[in-house]
Amino acid sequence: MVGASAASDYTEGYRAYQRGDFETARRGFLRAAKNGDARAQYHLAFMAYTGLGGARSAEAAVRWALLAANSGMIKAMVLAGSILAEAAGPRFDPVEAQKWFNLAASRAYLSWPESPGGMRNNWEAAAEKMWLIQNRMSESQIREAIRRARAWKAKRRGLEKRPHPV
Repeated sequence: MVGASAASDYTEGYRAYQRGDFETARRGFLRAAKNGDARAQYHLAFMAYTGLGGARSAEAAVRWALLAANSGMIKAMVLAGSILAEAAGPRFDPVEAQKWFNLAASRAYLSWPESPGGMRNNWEAAAEKMWLIQNRMSESQIREAIRRARAWKAKRRGLEKRPHPV
């Protein structure tokens, strides 16, 4: 559970982000992310991945994206998969990338009735990336990715039943 301080830090970071003040945004997001705010973790991952407000860092991007993805955030799952799917990336892992795309697609699809617009966009992004990388994987790699996705779901049964950040 994210405390009031983390929520306040996230809000400060998000407002600065919207203004284009990425240095202030990064500080606010960092404080919130360290207190478990998945939204802040996602924004830090995106900023590190794209180089917004600083140097591009795939290592920092994947670290923050995986933290947010493990909280159940669908956009973070897509971002984590995208980073892990980059052949030139420092943590290239097509099986793990496929796992995150699979989880994002299934969570977005299951959430579609509550939030059709946003979930459809998330589902389409995850499904497209899932199929693109799957075409470059062996049958055993695909089976392993599915096994990992099922294991992740089994460990987090509670997450599947409660609302999650988009």
